[in-house]
Amino acid sequence: MKTPTHSCESPQFLCAQPMGWAAAAARVADRIGLVKWLNARVAWDPAQCHRSPGLRVWALILGFLIDPCALYRMEELFEPLDCEVLFGAGVQAHDFTDDALGRALLKLHAAHPAALFADLSTHVRAVYDLEEAPEVHADTTSLTLQGAYAATNNPIGTDPSPTTALLAPPLTAKPWWGYNKDGHPDCKQLVLGAVTRPDGIPIWVDVNDGNLDDTRWDRQVLIALRESLTRFPDVLFVADSKLINDETVDQMYRESIHFVSRLPNTYTLTTTAKMASAQAPSSNWTTVGRLARRPEGASYRIWETSGVVAGHTHRLVVVESSALRAKAEASITHDLETAAVRLDHAARKFSRQRFASEADAHQAWETWQQSQSALKWWAVQATLITGSRRRRRQGGGPLETVIEWAWVVQRQTVQQAWVEQEHLKRRTFVLIAHDSHRTAEELLAAYNQEWVVEGTHATLKGPLTVAPVFLKDPRKLTAYVYVVYMALLLWHVMQAVARRNALRWGVSLPYPNGQLQEAPSTKRIKELLTPITLIRYRLQNQTHRVLQDLTGVQRLTCLLLEIEPRQLAVVPSG
Repeated sequence: MKTPTHSCESPQFLCAQPMGWAAAAARVADRIGLVKWLNARVAWDPAQCHRSPGLRVWALILGFLIDPCALYRMEELFEPLDCEVLFGAGVQAHDFTDDALGRALLKLHAAHPAALFADLSTHVRAVYDLEEAPEVHADTTSLTLQGAYAATNNPIGTDPSPTTALLAPPLTAKPWWGYNKDGHPDCKQLVLGAVTRPDGIPIWVDVNDGNLDDTRWDRQVLIALRESLTRFPDVLFVADSKLINDETVDQMYRESIHFVSRLPNTYTLTTTAKMASAQAPSSNWTTVGRLARRPEGASYRIWETSGVVAGHTHRLVVVESSALRAKAEASITHDLETAAVRLDHAARKFSRQRFASEADAHQAWETWQQSQSALKWWAVQATLITGSRRRRRQGGGPLETVIEWAWVVQRQTVQQAWVEQEHLKRRTFVLIAHDSHRTAEELLAAYNQEWVVEGTHATLKGPLTVAPVFLKDPRKLTAYVYVVYMALLLWHVMQAVARRNALRWGVSLPYPNGQLQEAPSTKRIKELLTPITLIRYRLQNQTHRVLQDLTGVQRLTCLLLEIEPRQLAVVPSG
């Protein structure tokens, strides 16, 4: 540690605080000009506000990046930290009470946060000179809410025939019951949507009513991104199979939006394409191999054809996956065993039945076959036998001989043709695309990155901990989620910048066990920077700040973020 030298007077130690990660995030926000940017887009009166709404929104963002907690605990979170380094001269923890933060959320809510976030994402990417991405990935998730929220008489998602004007994120999202992806169908929720780049940086997010379905959301986000997708015609829109329905596909085709998605199994065209691929010679298949870097990653083969959806011809790519092949074999073995048990039981029960005529026996046999789905898996041998028995006449009298018919049913061999067809269906899936520039391999590679947007929502619920939420006002609740998304934006921007520089310089960050990390992650960056200690002391009636000596890895981490280590101890002037 290097301490400035001064005459005579001894320095008075004030405190030492491990806050390297918080200070690094603050320097990123300073470079973006986040507080000023927010203040320019939020309606507020400087004469009426002790601290600007932009500053308080930034405090919320930083709180999520440091240690997510409820609004009423934010003041407690910042109390031990050097708030002047994080927010500017004169700012203290008591400036961030829950009431003050709540008022900032209301101001953010009134500024149409969905459009504001899209502009902020564009601004941040421009500041760090991040190149335009070749594709974007879209998906939704659920934010499960606890407690009772006021009912609404007209939730947007219940409109059976929405107009284009309604296909936009609501200003205030309404908690409602819907398909809950967290597995809590008894709870009200909000539907959160995100469109991200391959590096995870979100370019569009929205907060929606709890009963919004994915099909409607896809159309909504296509309208929101229409200008971007048409201004950059080479950008590929990637989404899961909920994207594919006749209305949405027709919309994308007419607007010349390039897309790739998975063709749902509900389309007859899916089975047709798979069956056609089975008849294709091996020479027509292309071996792609592994797309993931992991040695245990799945390998792929593809076969391309075309088909008509929504009245337009689209490219279809049948994909065979080694991972799906293994799952198909396991599931088919299970289904065969289950079908055998069911069929044997049903056959024994049917064989005990007796029929008064041969016609009745044949009719019963036809009915029984139609009721047995297991016959798709197993062939049976059925033998009609006759026999006689003595029975007493009704009303008394001598015994009479009665002729009866019965079936002897025995399970035989596996229906090999059906098994092979099922195996083909289960080990393959079909991609549908409207894009004449990319190869089939590139389309598969783009679709295979759909996990990125799923990982983005995992970060939202994991390290940033969007839930539980302790807000009842739907306006504050809606703005609160957008604030968490802003924290997510900075999280992924820092990761993208660090990875870009690590690739340029040919360096890596180590895991705790010493193994080098293939690509720096924000989680690891936070682990490395958090222990950096900021020391404050007073000398000649002035407060001074110095950093405890940094390790070489900590210095490298700062440089990867394009931050000079000494800046971590600087009080921003603006």
